[in-house]
This record gives sequence, C-alpha cells and structure tokens, in this order.
Amino acid sequence: MTPEAPQVDPCNSNCTGTCEQDTGVKICNSQYQTVCVGNQHIWQDLCSTAESTCGACGAEQPTVQLGDNNSTMVSARLDGWIGALVPYSGIEALTNMTSPQYQAVVWLANEDEQQLPIGDSRGIQRFLLATFYFALDGDNWVKCGRLDPSCSGDPYERSWLLDTEHQCDWLGVGCDVTDTKVTSIFFPRQLGNGLKGTLPPEVAELAELKALILHNNDLVGTLPTFLGKCKHMSVLVLLGNHFEGSIPSELLTGATMLGTIHFGGNQLTGTIPSAIANLPIRTLTLSDNHFEGRIPEELGQLTSMTFLELHQNNLTSTIPESLYDLTSLKRIRLYENKLEGTLSSKLGQMSALEEFCVGNNAIAGSVPQEFYQMERIIDFRCENAALTGTLSNEIGNLSENLRRVILGENNMRGPLPIAGLELCFMLNELELHGNAFTGTISKTICDRKGGRFFNLHNLTVPPEVDCSIEQNCCNLKG
Repeated sequence: MTPEAPQVDPCNSNCTGTCEQDTGVKICNSQYQTVCVGNQHIWQDLCSTAESTCGACGAEQPTVQLGDNNSTMVSARLDGWIGALVPYSGIEALTNMTSPQYQAVVWLANEDEQQLPIGDSRGIQRFLLATFYFALDGDNWVKCGRLDPSCSGDPYERSWLLDTEHQCDWLGVGCDVTDTKVTSIFFPRQLGNGLKGTLPPEVAELAELKALILHNNDLVGTLPTFLGKCKHMSVLVLLGNHFEGSIPSELLTGATMLGTIHFGGNQLTGTIPSAIANLPIRTLTLSDNHFEGRIPEELGQLTSMTFLELHQNNLTSTIPESLYDLTSLKRIRLYENKLEGTLSSKLGQMSALEEFCVGNNAIAGSVPQEFYQMERIIDFRCENAALTGTLSNEIGNLSENLRRVILGENNMRGPLPIAGLELCFMLNELELHGNAFTGTISKTICDRKGGRFFNLHNLTVPPEVDCSIEQNCCNLKG
C-alpha cells in the first residue's frame, strides 16, 4: 500500500515511511524528499511519485535527503545542479525520477568522474547530451553506448557517458575546435544506431548546433517545433524514422539557416509549405511520405537548390513551371505521385540537370525537342505515364553522359532512333517496352550488352521491334 502523506510540513522536515506491495512488485523504502530548487521547495513521495511545491526557499541550499531504493544520502551537489539546469529543462522534468532529464542530472552530479563545478558550461553541455542519450534509449544503441566501452575500437569513436572521455569525443558528437561547443550530432552508420523514442527539447539548447543527422532510427512523434530555436542549424536529416503530422511553421520561420532538409521515409502528412522557399535550401528531400496537394510554385525561388526529391507521395496537379527555371538543379525526383500535365519546353534550359525522374504519374504529351539539348543528363525516366510522340535521333547529342532512358509503358510510337542510340555508348539501361515503336535493334547496340560498368545491362523493346540479330540481346519484349 502507499503510505499516507506526512503529518508534518514537508517543506521543513523529512519524514520516512514504508510501502510494501504483493509479490511481483519490488518492495521499497519511501522517504519524502524536500529539495530547494529556484525559489521553491519540491517534495516527492517516492512510492507514488506525487509531486507538489510549497513555501519559499531561504538563501542557503542545505544538504537534503533524497530517498532512493537504498535510502542513500545525496549531497547538495545534485540539488545545486538541478537549480543550475532549471533554465534548460524546467523543475518538473528535473525532479521527475522517471524522466531522462532526471537520469541525466543524477549522472552528471553523482556518476560523472569529471565532477565539473556546478553551472560550468562544459557540465551543461554534458547534461544536454546525456538527456539526449537517456531519452533515446542510449544503453541499447547499436554502437558506443555506455555499456559498450570498447565501442568499435576506432580511436575517433568513443562511448557515450564514459566518465574520462570528453563529450566531443563521443561517437557522433562534433564540436567547434576553438571553444568545444557542440556543433553537430551525426551517427555515421548507414543503417542507423538504434536510437528509439522522442527527441528531447534539450537538443535545441545546444546553442551552436549546425547539423542534426539522425537517419534510419526509431524516432517517433511529430517534428519538434523546438527545432526552430536552432538558429545556426543548416543541416537537418531525419529520414527513415517514424515522424508523423505536418512540417511545423515554427521550424521554417525559426531555423532560418537551413540549407538541407531530409525528411524522407517517414509518415508525414499535409501539404508542402510554401514557406520553405524562404530558406537557403540546397537539398530538399520529402520523399516516401504522405504529402498531398500541389507542389508549391514558390519552390522556383530556390535558385541555389541542387537536389529536389518529392517522389512517392500523393502530390497532384502539374509540375510547376517555375521549377524549370532552376538552372542549378542537378536532380529532380517526382515519380510515384499523381501529377498530370506535360513536360515543359523549358526543360532544355536546365543546363546542370543530371537526373530527371517523373515516372508513374499521368504525365502526357511528347518528349520536348529541348530535351535533346541537355548534354549533362545521365538519367531520364518517365515510365508508366501517358507520353505520346516519337523518340528522336537527336538523342545521340546526349552520348557523353546518358546512361539510363526509362520510357516503358507509355503510348509512344514510330521508328526507333537506332542511329542516335548507337552513339550513346554510355547507356546502361534502355527500357522502351509497352509502346508502339518499330524497327530493328542493330548489332552495334547488341554488342554493348554485358555485365561491366559501362555495358548495356538492360534492354527492353515492344514486340514490333526486331531483336533477333543476336540471341539474348533484349531482356524483354512486351
């Protein structure tokens, strides 16, 4: 049973009691604790974890008795660190013994062998990182948790919370070389590091944080609005997690230096905010989510953007004409949406474009003549769409870089541009099945089939095309 509340003023006295429960629940000793934090006493019943505040603190902060399962005495050091950290985490979180903040301050005050002075800036950084650690199940990380003292053996990868290690040496923590303030958190494993849980708000208290890269983990919840407080952050990568909801406006209006946003592979919903156009974006990846509505015309204002990936969503309407004005773009991936319309004749002015992937939409019309001016194009894909018209021999103009032409399952017709295709000696994949092309695949093209990097690996054509000049030249006819 839970003991009754103490019959004395909890702000002036400590009292003890016991709580005992049936088999299956551990037996504990309960002590009502009183802690002077800020201008209030905080007292807590360790059996029920009920909290209250009462009274005003005196000028001194005495040593207080904090009960735990071993009824130990903890010095005023813990009390002092709690007081120093209130501006970062608040009283409630710091005195809730089930919170990651409480775990972090106990570690800092009592377990960290560096025993930094109360209020020391290095200690505050260690607390903020320790809160990150405990909030995201650090003891079960794949690499370099405190239970993994050997870590990987790499001298540049040190385990978190090991007492003798500087926090800037912990795996994934990057710091400014002059003042050792944390500037990045980046776990290099491609498959993630097993982080699990909800990002704690203390991340935003790392005032110099410029990059937060936490890909392929088990982070949950909505995208935190508090990340908008990260005024210096330029890189935010959260792909491959389980975030839900929309992109918060606080993030876009607060973190105004964001140049890389990578939220792919989550469960985000809503529309793509036009306010993204107010950021200095170079890379925008929102793929494999549940975004809907139009692609904002305002994205055409992002004149420095080089990578745009919005594929595998539920986006509708047409490709904004303004995107074709972005001459710095190297990659556009819009495939597997619900886009309509035609390809713009302005496609040819995208002089830096290397990858244009818009397949599995309802895009109609012909391949614009201007396409054949795109000398840097490597990958051109518009399969499973509604394209019509022919493919020109001018495709040979793209021979220096063109490696993939994926146009299967459309309504294109006419003779294949064999002469132009023979010039494209870099082609790895040529998929033209599911159309009404005619003609004969030449021996020159078939001789390029093979398994080496520059060989033609995949060639598919419709039945009307003769591919009998060499056995197994075509992978598929249909």
